[in-house]
Amino acid sequence: MTPIYQYNVGDIIETYDKSFGIIIGRKSAYDHMAFSLSMADDSIKTYMNIAVYKALVDGSITYLNESNIAGVIEWKTKKI
Repeated sequence: MTPIYQYNVGDIIETYDKSFGIIIGRKSAYDHMAFSLSMADDSIKTYMNIAVYKALVDGSITYLNESNIAGVIEWKTKKI
């Protein structure tokens, strides 16, 4: 089971503390914590549904979940 990802690799994001960054990877919290696939505890398997994003934010690699991301920065090109 994998989480449903709201954001994609390459998205430019803004965090709630007004920092900006780019998503460079994503995985579930379960994979990030490196649990063994043979673990059968349901409380641990709930982490399979939590998306974790690896992002370059303000020059540092950090891991974020969706509650830390305010949104994706979008822009339009002007016609000259």
